[in-house]
Amino acid sequence: MKVTSIRRSLITYSGIGVGILLGILSIWIYLTVKHTLYRELDRSITQTAALLSNQVELDNGVINFEWMEGLGTNHTLIDDGLFQFWDETTGQTTRSTGLRANNLPKFSGPDLIPLIKDIRLPKSNHHARCHRPSYLSLSPAS
Repeated sequence: MKVTSIRRSLITYSGIGVGILLGILSIWIYLTVKHTLYRELDRSITQTAALLSNQVELDNGVINFEWMEGLGTNHTLIDDGLFQFWDETTGQTTRSTGLRANNLPKFSGPDLIPLIKDIRLPKSNHHARCHRPSYLSLSPAS
C-alpha cells in the first residue's frame, strides 16, 4: 500500500478548492455584469421609446407620426432603429424603414405598465429586447 504525502494531498485539495472558488466567482461576475448591462439597455430602450412616443400626435382624428418627417436627416434612426407603432383602433401599423416589410412581434402588458421583453427579430432571428409602452388613449385637445 502506497502512502500519499501530506504535502501532495494539501496541494491537490487546495487546487480543487481554489478551482471551485474561481468557478463560483466567475459565474457570479458574469451574472452581475449581465444584469447590469440588461438594466442599462432597458433604460436606453425606454428613453428612446419615450422620445418616439412624444412625437405622435392626433390631428383631426388622424394619428400623425412626426418622426417620419425627420427620417431624411437622421441616418442613425433609418439604419439602426427598429420600431413599430400599432393603431389599436384601426389595426394599422407604422414601422421604421429598417424593418422593411417585416413586423416586430406584437405583445401587450398590464394596463399602463411598460413591458420589456426578449424577442427574435424577423428574418435574421437575432436576439433583441423590445419595449412595449402602455399609453392612455389619444384624445383631441379641448
